Amino acid sequence: MPILALDTALDTISVAILDDRGGLLAVRRSDDRRSGAEQLLPLVEAARAEAGLAYADLASIGVTVGPGSFTGIRVGLAAARGLALAAGIRLVGVTTLAAVAQAAVATIPGLTTVMAAIDARRGELYCQRFGVEIGIIATLAGEVPVLLPIAAVLNKLELGDSVVGSGAGFVTGTHGPFDRITSDATAVARLMRAIDAGRFPTAPPRPLYLRAPDARLPPATPEPPR
Repeated sequence: MPILALDTALDTISVAILDDRGGLLAVRRSDDRRSGAEQLLPLVEAARAEAGLAYADLASIGVTVGPGSFTGIRVGLAAARGLALAAGIRLVGVTTLAAVAQAAVATIPGLTTVMAAIDARRGELYCQRFGVEIGIIATLAGEVPVLLPIAAVLNKLELGDSVVGSGAGFVTGTHGPFDRITSDATAVARLMRAIDAGRFPTAPPRPLYLRAPDARLPPATPEPPR
């Protein structure tokens, strides 16, 4: 059955639908993040209409869970949860780092190991290393999504790694096409197929922030004695 994938965690909003053989039925994308919550569901509806499907025709919904934009992660997860609940279908989580790495594999031929690195600001990067097996990324022992200073990421780099994502230039010292690779819903959908085939692990469908939010609630003010 077809699958629906959503990605709102980084700089773009995208939606993709794959058929049961992995063919791309529809894709929609917006680079305007200012109104992500308002744009996402119309993009989903446009993709669904192009694919000629009802929500009941879908097998599952996948969504990037982070790390990335706090607001973007919440928007994507809220929409995905609502759609999955309404349709009574499975919700699948995919980390943003996995989606970035898979997008790189789909774009750059010949990759063998990939380090996905996302600029987290403040001199830090979200990163994780992955292997590559027949066009799909694979987990490596001991590798999990982490937030590290740039110097520590340099120490994680191994011979043969291709660094991709918005943080790649900080690691390699040069800026180029690898920096422009980002997560997208098509990569999420491809990973969902790999998850269904037992080739890649699913992530829990809940936020993966790796860093506490900057905005915090003020401490509660004690009530004056009466």
